[in-house]
Amino acid sequence: SIGNEGCASLCTALQQNKTLTSFTISGGSIGNEGCASVCTALEQNKTLTSFTIFGDSIGNEGCASLCTALQQNKTLTSFTIFGDSIGNEGCASVCTALEQNKTLTS
Repeated sequence: SIGNEGCASLCTALQQNKTLTSFTISGGSIGNEGCASVCTALEQNKTLTSFTIFGDSIGNEGCASLCTALQQNKTLTSFTIFGDSIGNEGCASVCTALEQNKTLTS
């Protein structure tokens, strides 16, 4: 498990990366703090087209932050989230992001 600190380091690199098109985080126990790092990376990275997050403990707060990043991201065409504790509130955040994002196709 990479945890929040490892996730922050990874996401700092992701912000600068110009070649990676697909990124998956799974079972890394990142929680809301790690999710904030992911959000910053998604807002700044201009090459990712596919992002998957599963099996982490991001909850509704992390999901809301992630969805804000999705609304701003203009390159992702594929987004997958599962196995996280997002509940109804998190699902509502995903729906809002999907309404506003114009590049996601799956």
